[in-house]
Amino acid sequence: MSTKPIAERRKTIVFADDSEIMRTLARFVFRPRGYNVEEACNGKDALANIEAHRPDVVVLDVEMPIMDGFEVVQRLRENRRFRSLPVLALTAIPYEEFRSHPASRGFSGYLWKPVSVVTLVKVVEMHLEQCSGADRSEVLCSEKERPEWDLMRVVASTKQ
Repeated sequence: MSTKPIAERRKTIVFADDSEIMRTLARFVFRPRGYNVEEACNGKDALANIEAHRPDVVVLDVEMPIMDGFEVVQRLRENRRFRSLPVLALTAIPYEEFRSHPASRGFSGYLWKPVSVVTLVKVVEMHLEQCSGADRSEVLCSEKERPEWDLMRVVASTKQ
């Protein structure tokens, strides 16, 4: 547990995705911006990291092994300590199918794959800086938002 006042400590993001490329991208994008990035490759590890690190925001792939993102967010919302924790869904599931799942209401925002780096940073930082607890507004990034600079290009360029 950090001894620094909350205003001085680095903000922490738990980024949970079964894709190593996506987790690498999260490190590449957020660590240079001054954030701690904790990673998980499945829902069970995501819950453990959230409990251990008490993040400021969670980016959660919906389709992961062992425990999917819907179950993770449902468990978080059932726990008093994490009810107001911003949890962003990262998914390739079509919007209508995603929204029809009862647990989708537990997410604070939605990002559809492939998501642009610009959109990812914008939405995560909005939840980190502008939103707190029940005051945060729902953010929806539609499937039609596809800026040219997407995540896979960033990762590919870092491996050359």
